Amino acid sequence: MSISGYPVIEQVKTPAGVFPLVDIPMMSDERWQQLALESMKRSGRDSGRKGGTGDAISPEAYKAYEEQADRAAKLLLCAVGA
Repeated sequence: MSISGYPVIEQVKTPAGVFPLVDIPMMSDERWQQLALESMKRSGRDSGRKGGTGDAISPEAYKAYEEQADRAAKLLLCAVGA
Protein backbone atom coordinates (compact mmCIF):
# COMPACT_ATOMS: atom_id res chain seq x y z
CA MET A 1 0.00 0.00 0.00
CA SER A 2 1.18 3.55 -0.63
CA ILE A 3 -0.05 7.08 -0.06
CA SER A 4 0.85 9.69 -2.68
CA GLY A 5 3.56 7.35 -3.92
CA TYR A 6 5.17 6.82 -0.49
CA PRO A 7 5.09 3.31 0.99
CA VAL A 8 3.08 2.60 4.11
CA ILE A 9 5.46 0.67 6.37
CA GLU A 10 3.15 0.03 9.31
CA GLN A 11 -0.32 0.64 10.74
CA VAL A 12 -0.36 2.42 14.10
CA LYS A 13 -3.28 1.77 16.45
CA THR A 14 -4.36 4.64 18.70
CA PRO A 15 -7.50 5.31 20.74
CA ALA A 16 -8.62 7.57 17.86
CA GLY A 17 -8.21 4.85 15.24
CA VAL A 18 -5.66 3.17 13.01
CA PHE A 19 -3.25 5.40 11.10
CA PRO A 20 -0.67 4.58 8.43
CA LEU A 21 3.03 5.13 9.11
CA VAL A 22 4.37 6.44 5.81
CA ASP A 23 8.04 6.26 4.78
CA ILE A 24 8.73 9.81 3.58
CA PRO A 25 12.37 10.75 2.88
CA MET A 26 13.59 13.64 5.05
CA MET A 27 16.42 16.11 4.70
CA SER A 28 18.34 17.38 7.72
CA ASP A 29 18.51 21.11 8.45
CA GLU A 30 22.28 20.93 8.00
CA ARG A 31 21.95 19.44 4.50
CA TRP A 32 19.29 22.02 3.59
CA GLN A 33 21.59 24.86 4.68
CA GLN A 34 24.52 23.34 2.79
CA LEU A 35 22.50 23.10 -0.43
CA ALA A 36 21.18 26.65 0.00
CA LEU A 37 24.69 28.05 0.46
CA GLU A 38 25.99 26.11 -2.55
CA SER A 39 23.14 27.50 -4.63
CA MET A 40 23.90 31.05 -3.52
CA LYS A 41 27.57 30.60 -4.42
CA ARG A 42 26.72 29.22 -7.87
CA SER A 43 24.41 32.15 -8.58
CA GLY A 44 26.97 34.72 -7.45
CA ARG A 45 24.72 36.10 -4.74
CA ASP A 46 27.44 35.81 -2.09
CA SER A 47 30.15 37.69 -4.00
CA GLY A 48 28.57 41.08 -4.64
CA ARG A 49 27.82 40.32 -8.31
CA LYS A 50 24.41 40.24 -9.86
CA GLY A 51 23.22 36.64 -9.71
CA GLY A 52 20.86 34.61 -11.79
CA THR A 53 18.08 34.69 -9.20
CA GLY A 54 18.34 38.24 -7.88
CA ASP A 55 20.64 40.92 -6.54
CA ALA A 56 23.61 40.14 -4.34
CA ILE A 57 22.97 39.94 -0.62
CA SER A 58 25.41 41.28 1.95
CA PRO A 59 26.58 39.08 4.81
CA GLU A 60 24.79 41.41 7.23
CA ALA A 61 21.51 41.16 5.33
CA TYR A 62 21.84 37.37 5.10
CA LYS A 63 22.48 37.14 8.86
CA ALA A 64 19.39 39.28 9.52
CA TYR A 65 17.38 37.01 7.21
CA GLU A 66 18.61 33.90 9.05
CA GLU A 67 17.69 35.44 12.42
CA GLN A 68 14.19 36.27 11.15
CA ALA A 69 13.78 32.74 9.75
CA ASP A 70 14.88 31.24 13.09
CA ARG A 71 12.39 33.42 14.98
CA ALA A 72 9.60 32.46 12.57
CA ALA A 73 10.42 28.76 12.96
CA LYS A 74 10.36 29.04 16.77
CA LEU A 75 7.02 30.84 16.66
CA LEU A 76 5.61 28.14 14.40
CA LEU A 77 6.82 25.40 16.75
CA CYS A 78 5.19 27.20 19.68
CA ALA A 79 1.94 27.58 17.72
CA VAL A 80 1.73 23.86 16.96
CA GLY A 81 2.74 22.89 20.48
CA ALA A 82 6.03 21.18 19.65
